[in-house]
Amino acid sequence: MRGAGGLEPDPIHGMERYANWFRDHRLALTLVAAALSSVAALGVARLRFDDVPRAIFASDDAGYRRLLDIQEEFGADDNDVLVVMDGRDWTTAEGLAVLAEAARRAAELEEVVDVLWAGAVPLFDGVGGAENLMDLAAEDPARAENLARSNPLLRGRWLSEDGRTALLVLRLPPDATSIGALEPPIRSITALVHQIDLELPGRARVTGVPPIRVELYRLIRRDQVRFFLIAGVLCSLTALAMFRSVGALVATTLPPLVGGLWAFGAIGFLGVKIDLLSGVLSMVVVVIALTDSVHLMIDVRHSRADGLGPVESATQAIRHLGIPCLLTTLTTAIGFGSLGLADVPAIRHFGLLAAGAVSIAFLAVLSVLPLLVSVLPSVGEGRSDPASSRWGRWAPPFVRWVLRHARGVAVAGVISAVLCGWLSLGLVPENRLTEALPRGESYRALMDAQDAFGGVLPSYVIVEWDPGAQLGLEELLPVLGAVEEVLGRERRLAPPLSIRTLLAAVPAGLTIPGAILPLLPKDVTKRLLRLDLGKALVAAGSPDAGREVIEPLYERVESGLAAVRRAHPDFELHITGTDYVARTNINRMIDELARSLAFAAVLLFGLIAFEFRSPRIGLVSLLPNLFPLVLVGAVLRLSGYPLQMASAVLFTVLLGLAVDDTIHFLARLRRERRSAVERGEDPDAERVLEETFLTVGRGIIATTSVLLVGFGVVGWSPLPTNRTFAALSCLGLAAALLGDLVLLPAILAVRVRSRGSRRERG
Repeated sequence: MRGAGGLEPDPIHGMERYANWFRDHRLALTLVAAALSSVAALGVARLRFDDVPRAIFASDDAGYRRLLDIQEEFGADDNDVLVVMDGRDWTTAEGLAVLAEAARRAAELEEVVDVLWAGAVPLFDGVGGAENLMDLAAEDPARAENLARSNPLLRGRWLSEDGRTALLVLRLPPDATSIGALEPPIRSITALVHQIDLELPGRARVTGVPPIRVELYRLIRRDQVRFFLIAGVLCSLTALAMFRSVGALVATTLPPLVGGLWAFGAIGFLGVKIDLLSGVLSMVVVVIALTDSVHLMIDVRHSRADGLGPVESATQAIRHLGIPCLLTTLTTAIGFGSLGLADVPAIRHFGLLAAGAVSIAFLAVLSVLPLLVSVLPSVGEGRSDPASSRWGRWAPPFVRWVLRHARGVAVAGVISAVLCGWLSLGLVPENRLTEALPRGESYRALMDAQDAFGGVLPSYVIVEWDPGAQLGLEELLPVLGAVEEVLGRERRLAPPLSIRTLLAAVPAGLTIPGAILPLLPKDVTKRLLRLDLGKALVAAGSPDAGREVIEPLYERVESGLAAVRRAHPDFELHITGTDYVARTNINRMIDELARSLAFAAVLLFGLIAFEFRSPRIGLVSLLPNLFPLVLVGAVLRLSGYPLQMASAVLFTVLLGLAVDDTIHFLARLRRERRSAVERGEDPDAERVLEETFLTVGRGIIATTSVLLVGFGVVGWSPLPTNRTFAALSCLGLAAALLGDLVLLPAILAVRVRSRGSRRERG
């Protein structure tokens, strides 16, 4: 019958058959689970990690392909270590001598290919006559100091305008692109710089892209292991306090861990590498599986309280919650799987891995938990009747109050959700190299270098032309000059550098460039000019700043370059560089996460409507499940935080967790209505809603409590993004609890009353 408004009893289904098969073939299932776990352990041993930082923002677009070409043709731009020297006037002969000693000791490191600093820059005196700053300092200290303060190749590039900050660039081997390859040289450089800081006058600090990447990966790896263990212990203690049984604790927490083992074993056998983004999968998979595990254990306790034995209690748990748990897994897998539609490989990789992993973990929970319940006689014993517990004392008055004020609660929920949704629309994606970095030495050194030089992260304008068009330096130099003028107008960028800048430093260099070019240092010119390829670079360090700074800056640069293109149609101009491409692609990744989330929401609520045979039920479930997302978005907007990668991933996780509890509530409501029909009672009576709340509400609170403990532990992380992720997770989980235990019953009650009113009028 459809008196239940689309929540009518479901027929015998595959889960019923699986429950019967489990009851009769537990030994076979035990052997299969043991064999799968053994094989999965071998797969885990084959897991490989992709520790190449570029992989996280790799893309199939022209911008990323252009960056790879430039790094191949001109050399990598993201493996230079910066040593920031400050604390004295470096333009004096004594200061230059200290810099020279620091550069000499750095050059002796086996892992350092080259050291660039003020003393390594050739200074020209007369046509073709190059002088070294240190030689000048020995011969004529006063002239050397004057050049250090005034020479355009030094001022603002290697020595700050006030002379109080100097840069040493330590160039690493071009193949040092992975974290594994970067860690040894970064350790050696850091140890040496600490010695220099102690032994030489002034202050020396290490920063730059490679050491920041190494520090971030080190902290992330440490946090993943540490917080996974801490969260596991605390979640176990929470479950123990909840169930008051060691057997129930084991039966609840072990299956999700086995699920994680099976999932990562499969990934290992497939040969798929785990990258930085998918590295959070272990915690996400176990946490999601744990919610199903807790719901199943609560059902087992109910059955044991009704006098059923271990085997029958486990069988009943499969019958009662197999389909709801399957639905929650499908909705979560759909949420993650929707990311597979993204253009960015890292997002596709993460989404498809997560979808497969949560599906495998579900199979583990639905196999291992019933087995443990059936062989541990004490599992599920104890007080489990809601009426005899504290939950049974305070929950009925609460739910009656909600149902009594259902219309007001529903209206307040709608208004709050609309307001939060409106605020969330103002969120914009943003990422910075240092967004996850603790405010330690590397961060402060980078910020100080930016203040002194205007920007130290490599960015470029690539100037391209047809190499067969017979265009020479005479045609190229005006284009480079125009590009330099565009970049030079931006005070947040470091002074631009191109082959034209070097030629301009030589008397008559711009007049007879073809004659002067062979006299310039080859290791410098080859990083700025490739006449054989028809390409030239104009370099200008960019700041690690927020979107409100960077976006207008590059818009102005792009506008200026458009004018240069119109004036020189034979040349193509593009902004590039690792920082620029990474920032652009990761912002696009965040946008794609948001779009995938909207697509997933439509699919999820369509699935709910299909399962419960009612489009209205799908619509009813919208508000309680979107409420935590828009609330978190509104808090982000009001607190001034942008939409970062961590928060964008969190939205997907929150949607899955919120929908899980909604499905469990609706599935229990269907069971309660079925029981009412069997008793000859009205299935639409509010008492049915009250019984549903009392029965399933405790499970929802239990799973939320465990999740709050698990995610809350991450708040102890030294990484700012992890702390933000933890705080937003806890806020979103609390909002999801409010949505499922307050808004959802209120909306259902309003719906029941409106349907009753229509029947009376009819």
